[in-house]
Amino acid sequence: MVSEARANPLEQFFQVALLGMIASGYGAVAASGTLDAPTLAGTGVAILARIAIAAGLLRIPIGERVATALAVAYIGFYPIDYFYLSGEFLTATVHLVFFISAVLLLKASTGRDYRLLQLIAFLQMLAGSVLSITSLYLIFLAIFLLSATAALAAGEVRGRLDSGTRVTYSTLRGARRGLGILSLCAFLATLALGAVFFVLLPRTAHAALRHLIPDRFHISGFSNEVLLGQIGQLRLSSTPVMHTRIYNSAAGVDLKWRGTTLAQFDGRRWFNEIDRGEPVLVHRRQARLATLEQLGRVGRRVHYEVQLKSATDDVLFFLGVPEVINIDAPQIVRTAASGYRTGGLAFSSRYEAISFVDDPLSPPLTPPMMSEEARRVHLQTPLMNPGVARLAREVTAGKLTSEAKARALETHLRTQYGYTTELLSEPVRDPVGHFLLVRRQGHCEYFASSMAIMLRTVGIPSRVATGFQSGSYNPISNWYLIRASDAHSWVEAWIDGRGWVAYDPTPSAPPSDNQGFLHTAALYLDAMELFWQDWIMSYDLDRQILIANRIGQNIRLPAWSGQGVGEYARQVWRRVSAAIDRRTVATLVVCSVMVWLVWWFAPRFWTLWRRQKTDEWLRARPAQAADATLLYQRLLDALRKHGNEKPAWLTPREFARTLTQSPHAELVNEATEIYHELRYGARQQPAHRLLDIVTALERSPKA
Repeated sequence: MVSEARANPLEQFFQVALLGMIASGYGAVAASGTLDAPTLAGTGVAILARIAIAAGLLRIPIGERVATALAVAYIGFYPIDYFYLSGEFLTATVHLVFFISAVLLLKASTGRDYRLLQLIAFLQMLAGSVLSITSLYLIFLAIFLLSATAALAAGEVRGRLDSGTRVTYSTLRGARRGLGILSLCAFLATLALGAVFFVLLPRTAHAALRHLIPDRFHISGFSNEVLLGQIGQLRLSSTPVMHTRIYNSAAGVDLKWRGTTLAQFDGRRWFNEIDRGEPVLVHRRQARLATLEQLGRVGRRVHYEVQLKSATDDVLFFLGVPEVINIDAPQIVRTAASGYRTGGLAFSSRYEAISFVDDPLSPPLTPPMMSEEARRVHLQTPLMNPGVARLAREVTAGKLTSEAKARALETHLRTQYGYTTELLSEPVRDPVGHFLLVRRQGHCEYFASSMAIMLRTVGIPSRVATGFQSGSYNPISNWYLIRASDAHSWVEAWIDGRGWVAYDPTPSAPPSDNQGFLHTAALYLDAMELFWQDWIMSYDLDRQILIANRIGQNIRLPAWSGQGVGEYARQVWRRVSAAIDRRTVATLVVCSVMVWLVWWFAPRFWTLWRRQKTDEWLRARPAQAADATLLYQRLLDALRKHGNEKPAWLTPREFARTLTQSPHAELVNEATEIYHELRYGARQQPAHRLLDIVTALERSPKA
């Protein structure tokens, strides 16, 4: 099979297309993050080995019996994997399927094996469409479509060929090139047709299949309970969590995306009592989160959009104090901790909101009040080192107001303590006391917890807020990328007359190096990922209406007023040309010219290069019958250039006798005799003279 593939260009074409299908199907599932390391490595090695086999660099003697024995042996190993290694039925089954697929990939040599591999690649792409939510799937899908089109076309030709019939070298060369062009055209037509249907047809499968997609990354720091140190562990991960976009100016705004607050602390964990919350109904995709009085207060407001990545349960994140939200959900839930959730209901993971930004110079219209029960909860402190309370009194000594005391504690922690993401090597009994009095460095959780407890020791109600920092701004997409490493916690203190006010005692982390080629490439990849999520995964009826409205606004056809067809067509052309940007037209023209130049010159350069290599190959070995056929076809092509077309009903010698008036008659007669000797006389000698005649006719000027 290897020697056949090396000698047969059609077989080479089929093998490359089949490997493209298999590799793209494997990549689609691998990009979803659901495969473990042994499965990824084993299947990847099998694909590389198959590439080496197809290239003739490797030979693995896996026959039918060996493959069957390996499959039976792994079926016997399956219970061991299920009970002792994987521990899950689905994981063990995936191991079994990928192992058998790898064995089949290494031993494939028959038409049945190839059809099974094509089916496996298709099923892998189907699984990737359900499991993968990244833009990498689009790349693998494009490779799969092109490879599948080429493999099916080449497989159909292979199936029609009789294995006992000798096919000439030139015929296979033409078939390979024709199949390549045909596959490329079919691939482009499929993409164009699919794009049209994608824009026109409504999305219904996303809502039905979203529950089948597992969360490959889950953040546990935004529930009703968080252990001290959990958010610090999150900061070690760079997994994207959400994207945000600010629509109006946010200069001077502290971009903290608040998820929830925690009020009770037992020394090691922050938590809230179980709270079902109160429902807030969403009417026509909009819900009002503030009272009419709050909506009338004076101050800055920020309009923004959030796109979540299904890693933070059903928590919604907001800047400042949210007032209005636009979300595709029947209702949301407002918790007693001033947080918002979707209540476990399905939603599109995209929402817009308008928030009020807290301004110390603009007090609320009606001063808020805190109940005695709430004050008691937010002043509770666990048993801890008495030095914590003593330190709080020393820092706030001489401060008369709650706001001045809170600001003094915030400044003290930001200036006298160090920031580090290094976690403790082992748990301590009193984390807050150990941080304040012994270690004196830590990450945001320790700073926020310490300030909250110190506020309570001086009689100021407080709680810890969890969420994310601003993230990294991407100038290409104009969105902020927020990763798990941007997880953050800060403090909210109750200031009489103002209500809850945010304070951040954590010192600024050292700036990261965001320069160079890798950083720029990461920005482009993130922009592509955002486009995939925004216009593919979240494409819905609203997006369809938006596209239709933009088309309708840019191109408004004139009304028919009884004028002639030519005049109406000119009016339509003027409207269309006025709506199209000149830069866009210029770009399209330049791209079209470049494509035309490549389309015109590339085949000619390729033909000349291939002909040169073929001539070198023919001169380096004894001639064969297929070589005579190839050279005679080139002879006819050269004569056609000079105006001498060979009729199909004439034999080569009869055709040569008709060229008595041609200046090339003598060369054609000599070439015809050499062709007959090589083609039918089984003469094993170099075809130098025939090649020289053909080359001379190809280079001679046209008649």
